Amino acid sequence: MTLGEIIKKYREEHHMSMDTFAEKSGMSKAYISLLEKNKHPKTGKPIAPSIQSIKQAADAMGIDFNKLFGMIDGDVDITGEFGQDRIQKKTSANVGVTVEVSNYEEDLFRKYRSLDQHQRQLVDDLIYTLYNSNNKK
Repeated sequence: MTLGEIIKKYREEHHMSMDTFAEKSGMSKAYISLLEKNKHPKTGKPIAPSIQSIKQAADAMGIDFNKLFGMIDGDVDITGEFGQDRIQKKTSANVGVTVEVSNYEEDLFRKYRSLDQHQRQLVDDLIYTLYNSNNKK
């Protein structure tokens, strides 16, 4: 499933409007609409959500980031947050998920996953703060 399909299903099951989900997630209604349509209006290509968008959606739906990430088929764009190349998340029936990442990224993911929920939240907050302060320059 795409992130947009997961969000739409959640909204429908919880009788939630896009406006309400946007407010709860911190994403714009326009971006949620793009995710749900899974089509960039100018290019016609599928939307590749960022790691930050997945985190915001997971928080809004009250589910673990790793669980939501594991549910998503297709591309995930990490360019905006970490300045790295796109990682492609591939799935096929009965095979599981393979994510192509650099050794450095793999090491970071491994370390992050070894943290408890409180420590993860501290790391997430730090990354979010640094990311926002860099984008204001």
